[in-house]
Amino acid sequence: MKLYNKWLIQLSILVMILISIVFLINYVVDPMFCFSHNNIFNEKMYVIDERQQKTNDIYFSDIDYDTLIIGSSRSANINPTSLLPLKAFNYACKSMQFDEYYDYIEFAKKVKGKEFKYLIIGVDFFSTNKSVKSLKMQKMENIKQPSFYINKTEDIFYKIKTLISYDCLTWSIKNIFLNIAGIAPPEVYMLRENKNKLVQNWKKGLSEQKLAWQLNIYNKVTYGSYKYDSSIKSQLQKVVSSNPNSKIIVFTTPVSKSLLKVLKEKNLINHYFSWLKDLTSVFGSFYHFMDINEFTVSHNKHFLDAHHINPKYSAAITGIIIDKPNNKNKFGRIITSENLTEYIKSWNKEQASDL
Repeated sequence: MKLYNKWLIQLSILVMILISIVFLINYVVDPMFCFSHNNIFNEKMYVIDERQQKTNDIYFSDIDYDTLIIGSSRSANINPTSLLPLKAFNYACKSMQFDEYYDYIEFAKKVKGKEFKYLIIGVDFFSTNKSVKSLKMQKMENIKQPSFYINKTEDIFYKIKTLISYDCLTWSIKNIFLNIAGIAPPEVYMLRENKNKLVQNWKKGLSEQKLAWQLNIYNKVTYGSYKYDSSIKSQLQKVVSSNPNSKIIVFTTPVSKSLLKVLKEKNLINHYFSWLKDLTSVFGSFYHFMDINEFTVSHNKHFLDAHHINPKYSAAITGIIIDKPNNKNKFGRIITSENLTEYIKSWNKEQASDL
């Protein structure tokens, strides 16, 4: 009996030691952004579940953000520091749809305790396809509704769960090797110091490969079975109505000339115009970058692939939309309900011939 008790005590001590080691490693590395410390083990971080990581980040952070960026991965490439002196949190995530915007904005406001001074909203034409929206949410990417991520973050035991999680331990170890072992970083990762910035590390030749692959996907899937989602107008109006004290800045995300050509070839131009009309109806005006301009024609310089801007050029976008002093970038245009009809006419005459 004494021998059994001794063995049980030793086993208990061993288990406690192992749990403590897991606890310590997960705390130091913090792969899910539940804490705010930076160190040599977490300067670069794997993107595990972007929606969960960013929801955790804004919830557990003590930074008083005055600006919120919302949108898809195209907007996620915007570096918040390019908006200084504004304190911006980039909540944009991969394949985020219009009907997700409201819930994430409301959650961020709840954390902040009031409305944001600025809401910067990136809007994407691909999100107007009702068919693809269902495919992305349910099959292709297994994206959950905002409440799934928010409820996890608000669970009072969530931090403890991450600290003793084997899955988190696996990612912690991967992050340690990423930072101190000199292994090649993944294509997409985050910088700990600026957790809400996505850094894309394309290898030589990968950009052209991704361009060809994405053009094929857009041709066959994204623009292949197209049905305009008429509900987007009400979804965006809900955002406007619930933020009466915020200055809302809206911009259409730029895409490469090659992808604009696919849009034309799939005969979606009229749907594209309907989208612009809905945007002017809801917001009154917006910054328009999704057309032929000096930025979108320079694919190799400004884009990582068919539709993601190179993060180092994100300041070109933000400099325009917040009207920074001494900004030298002049591409794009402001679309209003007053000039939209004229823009559509000029598009049919000038831009269509360039595609």
